[in-house]
Amino acid sequence: MELPRELLHGIFQFLSRNERAVTLRLVSKEFRSMEPRLIQFREAVPPHAFQRWYTENCAALTHSDRSKLFAAVCASGCLENLLTLLHARCPWSAMCFLTAATADQLPVLEWLLLEGCPLGSEADRRQVLLAAALHGSLATLRWAARVLHPELSTEVLRKAAAAKHAQWREKIEWLLRSGCPCCPLAPFEAAKHGRMDVLRLLYDHGVLPTAACHAAAVALDRTDITDWLEEQAGVPLPVDAAESLLLSALQAGCGMSGLRWLVEKRRCALVPSEAMACAAARSGDVAVLSYTLEPRIGRGFPADWPTEPALAKALLAAAASGQFAAVRHLVEVYDVPLSADVAAAAAAAATTTATGRSETAPETLRGTGGSAAGSCVELLRWLLSKGCPMDGRTIWNALTRDDLESADLAYGASLSGPFRSAALVDMTVKGSLAAMRWMVTHGSPLEGIAFMAAAARAGNLDKIQWLYSQRCDWSPIVFAEAAASGNGALVAWLASKWCPMGRDGGAYLAAAAHSDEGPDWSMLRQLREVDCPWGPDTFTLATQLCGSKPWMVELLTWMVASGCPYDPQVVERVATASRRMDLTVRVARAAAAVGTAAAAAAASARSQ
Repeated sequence: MELPRELLHGIFQFLSRNERAVTLRLVSKEFRSMEPRLIQFREAVPPHAFQRWYTENCAALTHSDRSKLFAAVCASGCLENLLTLLHARCPWSAMCFLTAATADQLPVLEWLLLEGCPLGSEADRRQVLLAAALHGSLATLRWAARVLHPELSTEVLRKAAAAKHAQWREKIEWLLRSGCPCCPLAPFEAAKHGRMDVLRLLYDHGVLPTAACHAAAVALDRTDITDWLEEQAGVPLPVDAAESLLLSALQAGCGMSGLRWLVEKRRCALVPSEAMACAAARSGDVAVLSYTLEPRIGRGFPADWPTEPALAKALLAAAASGQFAAVRHLVEVYDVPLSADVAAAAAAAATTTATGRSETAPETLRGTGGSAAGSCVELLRWLLSKGCPMDGRTIWNALTRDDLESADLAYGASLSGPFRSAALVDMTVKGSLAAMRWMVTHGSPLEGIAFMAAAARAGNLDKIQWLYSQRCDWSPIVFAEAAASGNGALVAWLASKWCPMGRDGGAYLAAAAHSDEGPDWSMLRQLREVDCPWGPDTFTLATQLCGSKPWMVELLTWMVASGCPYDPQVVERVATASRRMDLTVRVARAAAAVGTAAAAAAASARSQ
């Protein structure tokens, strides 16, 4: 019996997001309109769907995108998908260990170590240990401490005190038994997250709280924690340092109830200051802002409070935090003068920064900051109605946030002319294609190869195609920058349009020396497919760039096997200096294989 479509949709909602995003779309056309349509690589993706996706999209990803993809799949814990990336020689880095530890994926951590993923510097290994202390289980934490050999510092105990994992108690007790030094900030971390149980455990083990814990507890309206600190832990509320306590509470996000509890019930003297006014303005809570600014009976406010400098700084802080309500309150109630700085700050805080990454990369690679927080056009329009001046900074900040409507509004209200070519180059690297078009439409010059080079460096094919349609100049530098980006689709498109590749083999060097983790092998193969020429000194330059790297022998052997000209004396010198005498033998075998293949091809041509 066929089930109703509505019932099927209800059943499918119990599937994971990735199952709905890939599997159902392959089963029936009816379900291709279902949400979500994006694959979340930090969650498990069916291996068959992942292999298909990577085969179809890997060429359009930059080297940075592929590295982020590897790290994202590490968080999913799917070893089969990781094997797919490993066999495709997808680049990896020490970031893989960090994401796996953050996701508490101990099998992935062990697999990465077994397969030879680079551990990175001592600082990288320390970050993995801290991630395990914060997010991982006890087994993950012990593995990180045993294998990575970082120091068990006070910061490790502080991260464990945040109690982000169900085994927080076991982790803290194990750290203390293992000789981890006591951290005075560990109780503060527990109070900041409202964890009375962690505070008690630390206290029982001799890790005593400090007065700063009061501010963290008040910010959460956890008066029970403050009572425990005073009555059980013997940490009195620092009434004599009320100004610093109130400021700390406001900076931690203290609400109106917590503020009134401190001032009216616990009799903390509210001594106003510019820092306190700015902290209240950043919170966006108009009630808190009014409470810190308005003189009231029983408070020792100065006669001239609030001062003009304090109000001006508070207004700028509110604008920089995108707090429209606080900005409006300060302007309408306190008549704070408006300036171009306020408009520029408001435009900068409106949305999340756009990046110059390739637009074909998967959505999950954009990170937590990839979604816009909204346009600032309403705030700018309100500021303009109040007579706020605007200048080029407001336009620029709106463009970097890809907020074209706000940029149009600010451009019409200011006397700014077109941006210079240097600004357009910067936007080519950091901004969106729409922002670039806006700048060119409003007079920014498109002259020189810098624009093509910047877009190629970012690995953005859409920008390159648009610049090509605008007849921008290019040179071998553009092709080398595209090779360095790792975007195979971009390199193939440039080759199809006869972009000059140069005669020095610069594109090969850019791909070979891309990072300390190793060459971009997929890009090196791509360059051979488009017949990028070798230079007479390419091999020698490669030995200078990569002579001390562990993958030097593999790279030089591949270059010779792919037809790169070389000097045997250079090979002997490098082999002696690196103590890799097998390099001479490997290169000679590769050259002999090339010669044999060339002779066979010539004989076949003569026979035809």
